[in-house]
Amino acid sequence: MLLRRIKILLIAITTCLFVACAPSERALKIAKLSGDAAEGKVYYENKCSRCHGTDGKGGQGVNLIEHRDGHDDAELIDMILEGSGTMPSFNHLEDQEIADIISHIRAL
Repeated sequence: MLLRRIKILLIAITTCLFVACAPSERALKIAKLSGDAAEGKVYYENKCSRCHGTDGKGGQGVNLIEHRDGHDDAELIDMILEGSGTMPSFNHLEDQEIADIISHIRAL
């Protein structure tokens, strides 16, 4: 009986972890948009460069050049939407603005 309860608990925890790690619906929607790297550069310079540097190599914030390669666009978008660590949420940005920023980060 105890083993059965432990098994059910482990399945529930694993399921919650997969659901929590899955990109949000909004992130998946934004990831499908075509971003404009030139427009993204303008938004990036205004919203991101203070912490991540104009070259994306970090400073206060993480090095985006190293960080981007380990994450797909939807994961990066969720980090922008929700914030991460000391980074605040930028969920107030328009979907296209975020797609443009991602495009610029990929082009760095």
